[in-house]
Order: sequence, then C-alpha cells, then structure tokens
Amino acid sequence: MRAQYLCTATVVILLTALAPGGAFAQGQTIKPSRILITGLVSGEEVEKLTPPNSFITKKDDFDKLWKAWLLEDKVPGVDFKTSLVVVATSRKGPIKAAVLVDEKKTGDMKIKVELERQTEGTGLQVLIAVFPRAGIKTIEGKVIADK
Repeated sequence: MRAQYLCTATVVILLTALAPGGAFAQGQTIKPSRILITGLVSGEEVEKLTPPNSFITKKDDFDKLWKAWLLEDKVPGVDFKTSLVVVATSRKGPIKAAVLVDEKKTGDMKIKVELERQTEGTGLQVLIAVFPRAGIKTIEGKVIADK
C-alpha cells in the first residue's frame, strides 16, 4: 500500500512540474546580491523622491536618493556597470524580501515583493537592494539604460 501511495505521489509531482505554469515550470527569478536597507519613508515631499521606474542605474541618482532618505549614513558603493539598484515599495506592510521575476525568460522583469506582515500604516515601506544587470532588459516595462 505504501509503495502504491509513493508511486501515485511521484506521478502527481511530475505532472505538476511538467504542466504549463506548474510548480517547477517557472520563469527566471533573480535575487538581490545585497539588501542595502529596509524601512519606512514618511512625508509627502520625501516620498516624491521614489524612483519613478522603481530602479536606479546611475550613481548620481542613487547618491541623491540615499542622502535624502538617510541623511546621516554614508552612501554604499555600487558598481553600476554590472549592477542596478531596485527600490521596492509597499503601503500594505514592511517588506521582507524582493526579487525580480521573468515569467517568460525574455529579460522583461517584474518586481515581486514579500511582506513581513499586513499593516494599515500610512507611510511608504521600502526595500533598497542591489541586483546584477546581466540578462535584464526591462523592469516593470521600463527599459534599462545602457551602462
């Protein structure tokens, strides 16, 4: 009986993996190489500095954002030739993690955010992370500028 159950479970897992959109038939997922900071940004003027495309590809733009949001901290070094910075945001709760997902493996990435918990706060929760540029053509439909 146990052998029959194991055989049936194996077949179900294999069929799920091979089916379109199945558990193992996913696109490419890129994790950050470094998470720089997570936290809360509060205030309408400060929130306006959020990158309109949710990513930064130039040192000057990154320096400006970092200094505006974190006045006391030194700006972390980022090699913008090989990396870019993603600014993930949420109003539903603190961000636990963020990844870039390319469901069709075409280089067109979407930012997927995992929350720590749901909250009803009014501030903007942010996660700033460094991602490798390799293989990324667009993020949320916006073209990544040349290095």
